[in-house]
Amino acid sequence: AGEDVNGNGVLDRYLIPSPPSSPRLRVELESGRAVLYWDATAEASVDPVTGRADFEGYRIYRSDPGDDAGGNILAEAGLIAQYDQPGNDIGFNNGLEPLRLADPVVFPDDPATTYEYRFEAGGLLDGWQYAFAVTAFDAGDTGAGLAPLESSKTAGAVRVFPGTAPVAGTDAQEAAPVGVFPNPYRVQ
Repeated sequence: AGEDVNGNGVLDRYLIPSPPSSPRLRVELESGRAVLYWDATAEASVDPVTGRADFEGYRIYRSDPGDDAGGNILAEAGLIAQYDQPGNDIGFNNGLEPLRLADPVVFPDDPATTYEYRFEAGGLLDGWQYAFAVTAFDAGDTGAGLAPLESSKTAGAVRVFPGTAPVAGTDAQEAAPVGVFPNPYRVQ
């Protein structure tokens, strides 16, 4: 009952577990750091097999300088933080509160998205390329032997180049001389 979703009288599809949807990610840059913001849409994801909203937490990934040399910057991206629901035997049980904004943020150039979480990644090298990704993962199904499932790292990944923002309205005579960083620059 209720599984014949197309109404043809035949169960002609497969139901497989799926991870939560990927959160929408925005990265704001400053010299030496990136501030990540993301929304909470993943928390409303419902598993098609169990019918439960089984969201568990978020994982934050970052590439390192030079990881782009092989052509796939996200392949080398490593886990830098994980936050998940407290009070169970899944993950770190460190809670989402350290990330949650007291007042969600809406950016003027993206009024349709309300960003509810914030994470600061410091110690970045200005002028180098980094990739950031925030994924959502669920609780899995221990009764069925299914480990937690995680959304795609590539779905909402953002590539950035930290550095000092240009100053608007600077006279060319007052501006600092143009430099190349890294020096020497190699196009490989």
